[in-house]
Amino acid sequence: MSRQLIAYQQPNVLELRLEQLSQRPAAGFLEAFRFGGVDGPEAELRARIESLSFERKSGGRPDSHYRKGVAGDWANHFDEEDRACFKKEFPDIVERLGYEPAVVW
Repeated sequence: MSRQLIAYQQPNVLELRLEQLSQRPAAGFLEAFRFGGVDGPEAELRARIESLSFERKSGGRPDSHYRKGVAGDWANHFDEEDRACFKKEFPDIVERLGYEPAVVW
């Protein structure tokens, strides 16, 4: 039986996509902080976000143990069995989240 999917249109659910966070990390995390009730001066929050950024944590090293942080990188790690299992568990999630199935699969 497939898992129940979250109804994203609820006021207590904030949907942030990796694509958004990759392109504008500070803006995305600020949105998440504000949504979660974290208050504070924007400059202070931005400085904290920057101090925890992927670039800062990895030091720019290609051999870093941190994940690449690239949208779509999951496709490099899913084999056909993984894809089949994912499709079985979440048959319409790709379309529901607004992604093009042909691009994803």
